[in-house]
Amino acid sequence: MSAELRGRRFFADPSLSRCEGRFFLYPTTDGSPEWAASSFRVLSSTDLAQWDDDGVILRLGEDVTWADRFAWAPSAAERDGRFFFYFTADDNIGVASAPSPRGPFVDSGRPLVARGAYPGRAIDPSVFVDDDGTAYLVWGNTVAHVARLSDDMLAIDPETVSSWEHPTFREAAHLHR
Repeated sequence: MSAELRGRRFFADPSLSRCEGRFFLYPTTDGSPEWAASSFRVLSSTDLAQWDDDGVILRLGEDVTWADRFAWAPSAAERDGRFFFYFTADDNIGVASAPSPRGPFVDSGRPLVARGAYPGRAIDPSVFVDDDGTAYLVWGNTVAHVARLSDDMLAIDPETVSSWEHPTFREAAHLHR
Protein backbone atom coordinates (compact mmCIF):
# COMPACT_ATOMS: atom_id res chain seq x y z
CA MET A 1 0.00 0.00 0.00
CA SER A 2 1.35 3.43 -0.84
CA ALA A 3 2.59 5.79 1.88
CA GLU A 4 -0.05 8.28 0.73
CA LEU A 5 -2.81 5.75 1.31
CA ARG A 6 -1.43 4.66 4.70
CA GLY A 7 -1.06 8.27 5.78
CA ARG A 8 -4.52 9.50 4.84
CA ARG A 9 -6.93 6.60 5.14
CA PHE A 10 -8.40 4.72 8.04
CA PHE A 11 -10.15 1.43 7.45
CA ALA A 12 -12.53 -0.53 9.68
CA ASP A 13 -15.05 -3.39 9.46
CA PRO A 14 -13.31 -5.20 6.57
CA SER A 15 -14.70 -8.10 4.59
CA LEU A 16 -12.22 -10.34 2.79
CA SER A 17 -12.97 -12.36 -0.36
CA ARG A 18 -10.77 -14.44 -2.63
CA CYS A 19 -11.28 -14.56 -6.39
CA GLU A 20 -9.19 -14.78 -9.55
CA GLY A 21 -6.07 -15.62 -7.49
CA ARG A 22 -6.32 -12.40 -5.48
CA PHE A 23 -7.69 -11.33 -2.12
CA PHE A 24 -10.17 -8.45 -2.15
CA LEU A 25 -10.66 -6.36 0.98
CA TYR A 26 -13.84 -4.28 1.25
CA PRO A 27 -13.58 -1.94 4.28
CA THR A 28 -15.42 0.95 5.80
CA THR A 29 -13.40 4.06 4.93
CA ASP A 30 -13.19 5.86 8.23
CA GLY A 31 -11.84 9.16 9.38
CA SER A 32 -15.01 11.08 8.46
CA PRO A 33 -16.62 13.32 11.09
CA GLU A 34 -19.41 11.44 12.89
CA TRP A 35 -18.51 8.27 10.93
CA ALA A 36 -20.36 9.74 7.94
CA ALA A 37 -18.30 8.16 5.12
CA SER A 38 -20.07 8.28 1.78
CA SER A 39 -18.17 5.80 -0.42
CA PHE A 40 -16.64 2.33 -0.50
CA ARG A 41 -13.22 1.27 -1.83
CA VAL A 42 -11.66 -2.08 -2.59
CA LEU A 43 -8.07 -3.10 -1.99
CA SER A 44 -6.50 -6.23 -3.49
CA SER A 45 -3.49 -8.41 -2.81
CA THR A 46 -1.92 -11.67 -3.92
CA ASP A 47 -0.11 -12.26 -0.61
CA LEU A 48 -2.06 -10.41 2.13
CA ALA A 49 1.06 -8.29 2.77
CA GLN A 50 1.26 -5.90 -0.20
CA TRP A 51 -2.01 -4.17 -1.08
CA ASP A 52 -3.18 -2.27 -4.15
CA ASP A 53 -5.86 0.38 -3.77
CA ASP A 54 -8.25 -0.42 -6.62
CA GLY A 55 -10.28 2.71 -5.91
CA VAL A 56 -13.83 3.71 -5.12
CA ILE A 57 -16.39 1.09 -6.13
CA LEU A 58 -19.64 2.65 -4.90
CA ARG A 59 -20.64 6.21 -3.88
CA LEU A 60 -23.63 7.03 -1.73
CA GLY A 61 -25.65 9.95 -3.07
CA GLU A 62 -24.39 9.27 -6.60
CA ASP A 63 -24.43 5.53 -7.38
CA VAL A 64 -26.87 4.93 -4.50
CA THR A 65 -29.68 7.48 -4.72
CA TRP A 66 -31.65 6.37 -1.64
CA ALA A 67 -28.88 7.19 0.90
CA ASP A 68 -25.97 9.62 1.06
CA ARG A 69 -24.07 8.90 4.31
CA PHE A 70 -22.92 6.29 6.80
CA ALA A 71 -21.24 3.93 4.32
CA TRP A 72 -20.28 1.13 6.70
CA ALA A 73 -19.28 -2.51 7.07
CA PRO A 74 -19.61 -4.08 3.61
CA SER A 75 -19.53 -7.74 2.62
CA ALA A 76 -19.11 -9.35 -0.80
CA ALA A 77 -19.85 -12.69 -2.45
CA GLU A 78 -19.69 -14.25 -5.90
CA ARG A 79 -22.40 -16.30 -7.58
CA ASP A 80 -22.40 -17.58 -11.17
CA GLY A 81 -19.70 -15.13 -12.29
CA ARG A 82 -21.37 -12.04 -10.76
CA PHE A 83 -20.23 -10.22 -7.65
CA PHE A 84 -22.59 -8.94 -4.99
CA PHE A 85 -21.70 -6.16 -2.59
CA TYR A 86 -23.79 -5.78 0.59
CA PHE A 87 -23.41 -2.53 2.50
CA THR A 88 -24.80 -0.30 5.21
CA ALA A 89 -26.09 3.11 4.10
CA ASP A 90 -27.85 5.43 6.54
CA ASP A 91 -29.10 2.53 8.73
CA ASN A 92 -30.36 0.53 5.74
CA ILE A 93 -28.71 -2.41 4.03
CA GLY A 94 -28.24 -2.26 0.29
CA VAL A 95 -26.92 -4.54 -2.41
CA ALA A 96 -25.11 -3.77 -5.64
CA SER A 97 -23.80 -6.15 -8.31
CA ALA A 98 -20.95 -6.16 -10.80
CA PRO A 99 -19.21 -8.38 -13.35
CA SER A 100 -15.91 -8.14 -11.41
CA PRO A 101 -14.87 -7.94 -7.74
CA ARG A 102 -13.50 -4.47 -8.64
CA GLY A 103 -16.83 -3.29 -10.04
CA PRO A 104 -18.30 -1.26 -11.51
CA PHE A 105 -21.03 -2.01 -8.95
CA VAL A 106 -24.60 -1.02 -9.76
CA ASP A 107 -27.00 -0.49 -6.89
CA SER A 108 -30.30 -2.41 -6.90
CA GLY A 109 -32.16 0.90 -6.53
CA ARG A 110 -33.66 0.32 -3.08
CA PRO A 111 -32.69 -0.94 0.37
CA LEU A 112 -32.51 -4.72 0.72
CA VAL A 113 -33.30 -4.30 4.43
CA ALA A 114 -34.95 -0.98 5.20
CA ARG A 115 -34.35 0.97 8.39
CA GLY A 116 -36.97 -0.03 10.98
CA ALA A 117 -38.15 -3.16 9.15
CA TYR A 118 -36.74 -5.37 11.94
CA PRO A 119 -35.81 -4.69 15.58
CA GLY A 120 -32.40 -3.11 16.21
CA ARG A 121 -30.41 -1.21 13.62
CA ALA A 122 -30.01 -2.43 10.04
CA ILE A 123 -26.21 -2.35 9.87
CA ASP A 124 -23.18 -4.62 9.39
CA PRO A 125 -24.34 -7.05 6.68
CA SER A 126 -22.47 -10.29 6.22
CA VAL A 127 -23.13 -12.82 3.48
CA PHE A 128 -22.67 -16.54 3.95
CA VAL A 129 -22.97 -19.20 1.23
CA ASP A 130 -23.49 -22.71 2.58
CA ASP A 131 -22.05 -25.87 1.03
CA ASP A 132 -25.36 -26.53 -0.75
CA GLY A 133 -25.20 -23.10 -2.44
CA THR A 134 -27.88 -21.49 -0.28
CA ALA A 135 -26.91 -17.90 0.52
CA TYR A 136 -27.83 -16.07 3.71
CA LEU A 137 -27.62 -12.47 4.85
CA VAL A 138 -26.75 -11.76 8.49
CA TRP A 139 -27.09 -8.25 9.95
CA GLY A 140 -27.96 -6.23 13.00
CA ASN A 141 -27.07 -4.05 15.96
CA THR A 142 -28.46 -5.05 19.38
CA VAL A 143 -30.54 -7.71 17.59
CA ALA A 144 -28.95 -10.15 15.13
CA HIS A 145 -30.93 -11.35 12.12
CA VAL A 146 -30.34 -14.00 9.45
CA ALA A 147 -32.42 -14.58 6.31
CA ARG A 148 -32.12 -16.66 3.16
CA LEU A 149 -31.16 -14.69 0.08
CA SER A 150 -32.99 -15.20 -3.21
CA ASP A 151 -31.27 -17.14 -5.98
CA ASP A 152 -30.39 -13.86 -7.71
CA MET A 153 -28.82 -12.60 -4.42
CA LEU A 154 -30.82 -9.33 -4.63
CA ALA A 155 -33.60 -9.98 -2.08
CA ILE A 156 -34.17 -11.70 1.24
CA ASP A 157 -37.02 -14.10 1.90
CA PRO A 158 -38.90 -12.39 4.78
CA GLU A 159 -40.45 -15.74 5.77
CA THR A 160 -36.98 -17.03 6.68
CA VAL A 161 -35.87 -14.16 8.95
CA SER A 162 -34.68 -15.47 12.29
CA SER A 163 -33.69 -13.05 15.06
CA TRP A 164 -31.54 -13.39 18.16
CA GLU A 165 -31.13 -11.07 21.13
CA HIS A 166 -28.65 -11.23 23.98
CA PRO A 167 -27.65 -8.50 26.43
CA THR A 168 -23.99 -8.75 25.38
CA PHE A 169 -24.56 -8.66 21.60
CA ARG A 170 -23.69 -5.32 20.00
CA GLU A 171 -23.07 -5.67 16.25
CA ALA A 172 -21.27 -7.43 13.37
CA ALA A 173 -22.70 -10.95 13.51
CA HIS A 174 -21.10 -13.40 11.07
CA LEU A 175 -21.41 -17.03 10.05
CA HIS A 176 -18.24 -18.99 9.22
CA ARG A 177 -17.51 -22.54 8.12
